[in-house]
Amino acid sequence: MKLLVKYLLGEIPNPKPSIRETIRKFVLDGLVEKKKNFEKDIAASFLFQTLIPPITPLLEPKPPMKRFTHQIPTKKADRDYISSWRLENPTDPQIISSSCVVEDTYGAACILFIKNGISLERLTEWEKVAAEEAPLLKRAASDTRGDHETVNLGQWNVRGRYTGRTTDASLTDGGIAMIETIQPISSTIGDIIRTSLPAVAESYQKLDKQYRDFDLYSYLVVNCTSPPLSHIDDRDFFGGLCTVFTFGEFTGGELNFPHLNMDFKMDRGDVILFKSWLLEHGVKKYSGDRRSCVLTTKNDFYNHRRFLSQDNAHVLDVLTNE
Repeated sequence: MKLLVKYLLGEIPNPKPSIRETIRKFVLDGLVEKKKNFEKDIAASFLFQTLIPPITPLLEPKPPMKRFTHQIPTKKADRDYISSWRLENPTDPQIISSSCVVEDTYGAACILFIKNGISLERLTEWEKVAAEEAPLLKRAASDTRGDHETVNLGQWNVRGRYTGRTTDASLTDGGIAMIETIQPISSTIGDIIRTSLPAVAESYQKLDKQYRDFDLYSYLVVNCTSPPLSHIDDRDFFGGLCTVFTFGEFTGGELNFPHLNMDFKMDRGDVILFKSWLLEHGVKKYSGDRRSCVLTTKNDFYNHRRFLSQDNAHVLDVLTNE
């Protein structure tokens, strides 16, 4: 319980494997229905809702955000169990088109969906620059998401290999123009996180500012095409949520979370934040020109003291002591 509380408060943003398994085992007890302990579930929900500030609407006047509570899969066995259950009990996915928050059974936010979170004026300015520069910078890629074309901007660190800023960002005028133009949008998203998920914001801010090119985030992926296959970004920051927004003229292309059986209808200006390292996600069929931006930070930044701000370097001491 003590470890779980520390994790949810952002004090353990990147637990080492033994701590992570302890946390996941505890959470799993309350997520898979056949193992659920209702007394523990009720007690934990009350505790965490008391400790963690509730999510509040950002733009007034607006009705309160709708809340959904789900069994969030945390292990492959859990995902297989939920998938098989859905195959035996097929239902059409729930289509979400209004602001909401999706929480796990302990009240921790796993998805935050905000309609009109980005002003159309800022989005239009970004679209203009992206239309001019992205075709010159995009490159083909093929991975667990399928074949697609991307522009990668910012700073990357995977498996302990820090390569500095990407070539697109540091060596081209187009990359620099895209980074500069998206700053007002990344600041807006940073404000959303600081307002609605302050513990998550504090976790991101433990990374030194010189490695965060996009307010709280270090890396931006511009998807010039939308990869079709569901996947999990298991190298994204374990203590955070990635941010996605779409642009272009298209129909369809909802963001799908298959294990939750939920589709999010993404229109221009909408923003969705979700635990990309935990939740399987993908894009449904669409027609037209669907593009998207993904803001994220790689988990390995938090494994090395030199990347952390001086005030937060002690976080590694927490990670290495159970």
